[in-house]
Amino acid sequence: KTFGGFDSTKDLPDDVITFARLHPAMYNPVQPMGGKPIMVRTNVEYQFTQLVVDRVEAEDGQYDVMFIGT
Repeated sequence: KTFGGFDSTKDLPDDVITFARLHPAMYNPVQPMGGKPIMVRTNVEYQFTQLVVDRVEAEDGQYDVMFIGT
């Protein structure tokens, strides 16, 4: 089930709030490195439909990898 846009979190349906409470990882957003957006582009004819972030191990350390669906 998907929901439209809301002007305030006070307007969110109860099942959305319940989901967030049952999934503590949803409490904290993933912040970009450097504190700035990774992608900034306007007036495009597509939108992101899915976003998955995974942490992977490499020989030289850990990396956060973003998979973005349009």
